[in-house]
Amino acid sequence: MNAWWNLFKKEIGIRTAVTGSQKTWAAFSVGMIALMTFMAYRYQSGIVTPLWLGIIYLHVFLPSVYLLISFGKERERAPLWFQLPQPGWKLIGAKYAAALTEMIGGLLVSITMFLWMYKVEKTALIERAGDDLFYLSGHVSYFRGLLHGSGLKEVFIFFFIALFIAALAVLVYFTALALSNRVGRLRWLAAIILIGAAMLVEYTFEMSPVYQFLFKWGHAFDWDGDPFYSGEMIWSLANLAVIVYIPAWLLDRKVEV
Repeated sequence: MNAWWNLFKKEIGIRTAVTGSQKTWAAFSVGMIALMTFMAYRYQSGIVTPLWLGIIYLHVFLPSVYLLISFGKERERAPLWFQLPQPGWKLIGAKYAAALTEMIGGLLVSITMFLWMYKVEKTALIERAGDDLFYLSGHVSYFRGLLHGSGLKEVFIFFFIALFIAALAVLVYFTALALSNRVGRLRWLAAIILIGAAMLVEYTFEMSPVYQFLFKWGHAFDWDGDPFYSGEMIWSLANLAVIVYIPAWLLDRKVEV
């Protein structure tokens, strides 16, 4: 556990991915926040608030971007990372943890800015949007409700989707590395086709009566008006576990770098 914690601290400390150096990232973040705050107070255009809401939703892709750039930089800097005497799950798990930490930090800042800018631009938003303001005010109510423990289901779904997208991206990356000596420059296309074919087989299975019999049990909650079952949750978590495991397995087999 101590070895994994050291790997995680290394990831957070040097930020090998999207954030770059801490000073550069801090300067960029402060500059962007200051610019948007100035625009909101100075022009009262009603544009800054929905912009921050869009940034919040874009965080679903942050772990994917973080991980892909981080793996790319590890490969560029030194192949030694791929040959460290640590299990693949520890090496990759530390990067997943760092990516989620970055995501949580970014979300906290973005949600805070959204609520603040909404308060600043509320009058302008009412004048511009009229009844459409309900869309923004609904998000304000939701984010404030999180402080009281409500709406956690949506948070879980958001993080699950972000992690699932990231796991798929990492799977494509390591599959392409494993195929490097076999298909050369076509490794990315081959990896996408291979994984796409596997996902098509999975989708076909999920549309079958066998899947409904095995996993459509135990109503858990409604998702966009459709029931989501406990069996489907187990199936989804099992899929995620397999997708996360395969890159670690490939790394333990010393994929070609």
